[in-house]
Amino acid sequence: MTLQTIFVLILIFALFIGIFAVSNANPVEIKFLGVKFITSQALVILGSFASGAIITAVLGLIRQLKMGFRLREYQNKVMKLEKEIGELEKIRVNKSSEKEEMNEKSEVDKQN
Repeated sequence: MTLQTIFVLILIFALFIGIFAVSNANPVEIKFLGVKFITSQALVILGSFASGAIITAVLGLIRQLKMGFRLREYQNKVMKLEKEIGELEKIRVNKSSEKEEMNEKSEVDKQN
């Protein structure tokens, strides 16, 4: 699914929540932590929806940040390993050229 499709679906869901909340706008008594108050049921529904959305967004942001840190760590490891591969490749080339020189010397010595 594309980001636009997800955004449209979220907007449609929010519209349904809004319609449901307005349809249930009766006063309701809320008891929370020893405090009583009367408010519209629509406000309770919308507040619950909003707080759930905020909590989900914060948790998603934390997850994204962790993944970003992990990605940066892996990129640093890749750069370090690529550098190490380059150094080992230079060593391999040097050793193979030394080996060729030794082979050439031994062939010259055999001919003499």
